[in-house]
Amino acid sequence: MWRGIAKANARQSCTDMVPGFATRFVGNLAGFAGLGAGYALGKLETTLKGSSMADSGFFHSACSGMLLANGIIPTVVCEYGNDEVGQLPTDEEAQSEILRSTSVIVSNHVSYLDAVVLPVVLNMPKFVSKSDVKSWPLFGALGKDLDFIWVDRNNPDSRGATVDAINNHVRTWKNRDRPVVLFPEGTTSSGESLLEFRKGAFVPGKPVRPVVLKYTGAWDPSNPDYREAAATDSEDDYDNPERLPGVKQKVVAYREKDWAAQFAGHMVHTCIVLICKKYEPSPEEQADPLLYMENVRNLMQKRLQELHRVFSKPGDSGFEADRRIRAWRRRKSMSKQVSSGKDGKGGAAKSMTRSKSAGPALSARGEVRERPDSDSGWSWSAISKTEMFRRKSKKDRIKESSSRRQSYYEDPQADATEIAVAVESAPPAAVIDTASLAARRSSGVTVNEIAVAVESAPPSAVKHDASFAARRSSGVARPVPESLGDSW
Repeated sequence: MWRGIAKANARQSCTDMVPGFATRFVGNLAGFAGLGAGYALGKLETTLKGSSMADSGFFHSACSGMLLANGIIPTVVCEYGNDEVGQLPTDEEAQSEILRSTSVIVSNHVSYLDAVVLPVVLNMPKFVSKSDVKSWPLFGALGKDLDFIWVDRNNPDSRGATVDAINNHVRTWKNRDRPVVLFPEGTTSSGESLLEFRKGAFVPGKPVRPVVLKYTGAWDPSNPDYREAAATDSEDDYDNPERLPGVKQKVVAYREKDWAAQFAGHMVHTCIVLICKKYEPSPEEQADPLLYMENVRNLMQKRLQELHRVFSKPGDSGFEADRRIRAWRRRKSMSKQVSSGKDGKGGAAKSMTRSKSAGPALSARGEVRERPDSDSGWSWSAISKTEMFRRKSKKDRIKESSSRRQSYYEDPQADATEIAVAVESAPPAAVIDTASLAARRSSGVTVNEIAVAVESAPPSAVKHDASFAARRSSGVARPVPESLGDSW
């Protein structure tokens, strides 16, 4: 399975890693000390209260401290009704209402760091893990205390065993119980897009909550099979291009020790975690797990690309992430409304106008525009076509001006005002062409004469010059300005 290529941006050499290694060493000493104390207090709390380790505030705080000790700083944003985005509530009851409202949470899988970020930000859910982890020091004990779902990967029917374990969890789950986090991709990727999903999480046909991660730090911590070649790599390190059809850039096999060294060498690793709205399957999706799987994947792909657009620069701290995502969605919505007006006459006005009960109409800049209505008091109106024309991009203005100039060849009775508007909206390079066109339609003036006149005139006179030619072409009598009399 092709899992993409990790970026080589901000890749460090051995000497550059020294400060990061030193910081990571000191930070982990403090982090593991705090984790051990939190785990001991959590065990005591669970013994006295009969609760789960996952609900222990001591243990949760210790895990959060361990993230900070390793420079991992997640920013969590949450979707609410009508695609609104805001911060995750700090109140534990409100958090549980969001994070423990479904039996399954599905997430994209980018890096080894996912396994330490998601438990902290999602309030300690369950995970599906291979049974070999039970015998690992520290992680085996943590997995048992956190009620991991164990699957024997050595079993030839391990995939079927995983589906059975998921079905059993969904069947016994109750509201406010801990959900299980699943990675439908089945492996890590470059994070640029989503791999194909596996249907195990969608077979029960119950609601799921999608979660999308994007790492925004200077270094890319994704774990695909290959990474981009860096300046520090020798040609001997490059992988054989014949094994990678369609890949034109130079790549290097990405080894785990290489990834671990770069992780330790960089001090800060920031990421955005977008908790999407609960996805309620339709009757058709409940009956067809593949349809359900594909629709959830399309939604997550859309949200992932949104994060790529909003947080496109490496090293983005994710500051005010919720506000930036809201602003992006508003711009997208306005862009769709404005572009829909190009489909037909009056389309812009129809798409930009709302009824009074639906609220105010928004202009292309997000402003409310209104005018009084003699029949029914106040009503909301759309922006005018003139404003629409002025607010178009430079490329669209040039294209429309060219279209207008072409129409003047075909219509000798073109209105002088329209010619003047076209000249004003056209870029400087197009003014001479417009003036020349108007000059050809006036009697006794050649194309070369008008071109020379416009080129030799001062910049402040160019628009007046072209407008004067337009008036002459339409038969409007007006004295020639003295400053331009000789040229004309």
